[in-house]
Amino acid sequence: MKKLLTTIAFLLGATTLFAQCKPDFDKSDKITKEKIIGWNYELYVTPLMKSAMGSSDFGVNVAVGQTGTKYEIDIIITKYETSAKKAAFESGVHGSQGSTVLLGFKEGGTPLTIKAFEVQNSSRALKSTEMYVTSVNMACYFTKEELMAFKEALTTKTIDAFRATLDGGMMLEQSIKDKRGDKMKEKFICFFDYIDKNPTK
Repeated sequence: MKKLLTTIAFLLGATTLFAQCKPDFDKSDKITKEKIIGWNYELYVTPLMKSAMGSSDFGVNVAVGQTGTKYEIDIIITKYETSAKKAAFESGVHGSQGSTVLLGFKEGGTPLTIKAFEVQNSSRALKSTEMYVTSVNMACYFTKEELMAFKEALTTKTIDAFRATLDGGMMLEQSIKDKRGDKMKEKFICFFDYIDKNPTK
């Protein structure tokens, strides 16, 4: 009886998770007509307390997806400053090919190292809030075989730390809350379930 209840609880949990597995983006490229599908989550954002104390705010988004037969993980770092002048002297957020991101796991083990193949740097002013935003979008491409090597870690462990090494040796490092790490793990589970069920030709 106990084993049956455990099995039912597992199945109910799995059903709930897969019910939430709707991709965050699912569209077709206007030019190539390739299908673009993926899952995205804000892994880190500056806590309100730190923000109120005047700290430079930044956020980290992680997206995992597939475009046609290509697989990728994107790391998007966004830094907010109170003025363009402050951003120019204090931000220093700029990436290039070869910039690296390390993801540490709560359970320990070897951190996952992701190296950028393509990087887009951008900056803009938000007139409504008088904030200046600098973004670094690092795209990391993989074959399916390379990506599957990460499957066990990304779908069974919880990300609890983030470290990015950018141009000029600038380093951004933060601990990740369990709730956000667990949510990111759910996104990876959904992605790997999708590619398992939808093999490329």
